Order: sequence, then C-alpha cells, then structure tokens
Amino acid sequence: MRKRANGEGSIYKRADGRWAASVSTDHGKRKAFYGKTREAVARKLATAIKARQDGLPLVAERQTVANYLQHWLETAKPTVRPRTFVRYEEYVRLHAIPELGRLSLARLSPQHLQRLYASRLEAGLSPATVAHLHAVLHRALGQAARWGLVPRNVAELVTPPRAERREMSTLSPEQARSFLEAAEGNRLEALYVLALNTGMRQGELLALRWRDVDLEGGSLQVRATLQRTSEGFTFSEPKTARSRRQIALTRSAVESLRSHRARQLEERLQMGSAWDDNDLLFANEVGRPIEAGNLIRR
Repeated sequence: MRKRANGEGSIYKRADGRWAASVSTDHGKRKAFYGKTREAVARKLATAIKARQDGLPLVAERQTVANYLQHWLETAKPTVRPRTFVRYEEYVRLHAIPELGRLSLARLSPQHLQRLYASRLEAGLSPATVAHLHAVLHRALGQAARWGLVPRNVAELVTPPRAERREMSTLSPEQARSFLEAAEGNRLEALYVLALNTGMRQGELLALRWRDVDLEGGSLQVRATLQRTSEGFTFSEPKTARSRRQIALTRSAVESLRSHRARQLEERLQMGSAWDDNDLLFANEVGRPIEAGNLIRR
C-alpha cells in the first residue's frame, strides 16, 4: 500500500467494532471522527479535509447547538452584509441559543424548532420576526448538512408562522407638498426633496457622494448604501444588481441640490480644518456620515 500524504487523514477500525478517522489540524493536533460504518467516517473525514483546505476551522463531531451556531456565525460573517450579520447574531444570541443551545446538534429535531417558534410567539415576538428567525436557522442548519455534521436540515421539516402582509403606506400628493413646505430652509431640505423625487432608500441617500451626481446632465448614480454596525459606518454595494442604477433628476431636485451644495461649502469654510471631507452629499455638521436614527428623530 502506498504511504498516505501528510494531512490526508486515516481511517481505521477500533477494537469495539466502531470505525474511526483522524486528520491533522493546522495546530499540529489530531481531530478524530467516529461512526458505525467505514463509509460514514469517510464522509466526515472528507468534509473535515475540505473545510481545512477552505481555511475553515475543523468543527468538533460531538457539539452542542450553541457551539455550532457560534462557529457558523464566524464562517457566515465574510459572506453577508454587515447589517445582515448583526441581525443573524441577534437572532442566534437572543432566541436560538437560550432555547436550543444545550441540545446536541445531532439530536436536534423538528419538534425542538417548532417549540422554539411557539415560545417566541408567546413571548410577544411578531410572526414576521419568528419567520426571520426560522430563515436564519434554516441557513445555518443547511450548512451543517452540507458539511456532513447532520444527516438532514431539520428546518426544512418545520412550518414557520406566516408573516402578515402590510399595505405600503405612501404620501399623497397633498401630503408630499405639505412635507416639503415644512422642510423648506432646513439644512437637509435637499435630502427630503431627493427622497420624494426618486424613491431612493435611506441608506442609498446617505451614501451619495458628489462624484455620483451630474447636476449639468440632471442625473445621479446609485453606487453604494450606508450602514451602521458595531464597528462603525460601512459603505456597501447596493442590495441587488438592479439597485445599482442611474436616476434622472427633476428640475426641482437639481435646483435643491445646487442650493444644498452652496450651503455645504459655507459650512466647510466655517469649520476649516475640523471638516472631515468624505465627499458626501448629506453629511453632519463636520462632514461625517449622518446617523440614520438621528435623521429620523429630527
């Protein structure tokens, strides 16, 4: 028999009749996997080797739901938007782990998830929030199945509560005119004009830079969205490919933006070296990104 290459792993039969496999970790230690058949441990070994090749830490075979979810969050973080990761972490920390954390991942059943959703509804969470919790667990447990840690994704066997559809609430033309009249002269009047004229998302408006705007041509490009995370402000790509778009500006929007630019230049001169130039259309009093929460309150 040929000699196994370093890191290839090994499979052997134990004295008690069970099969075992082991593989070296990046830290020089050995990780063992067990099963009733050679095929079962071979699958686990292949999954472990693939995870190591992809730069992922090897997950313990015998682990709790809490350990797995915390590990999954680490691997999911680079693949999602910062705000999305914050929501994932909150759903896992506040809802999933307190109820399911001590359970063995291998013994997690559809009934466990169904009881979790029922308890969250009884605690006052909305059906929409519980449906989002289900979506997070479905993604996490789906990854566990692909890694070979569980034979199936038990979340697929659970029916989450149906979220109620809410009618979109929009301003009437009369309300929009009243709103703009009230905002006249406000430091961020141009932001409100642009919001009503274009229907842009809040994060898209707050991420706009002057290089994205062509006042002579009467258009702007949506290239980013501003998000606030625990690590600070981040400029991310728009949510979908269609969100990266060019928008034609009305005459009133162009005029409002011209006035806004002149006002902002005066602010920059007054602040001098204290102005933090980020090229933002809509910045706070020192040129930095605007807190969305502050914008709504004001």
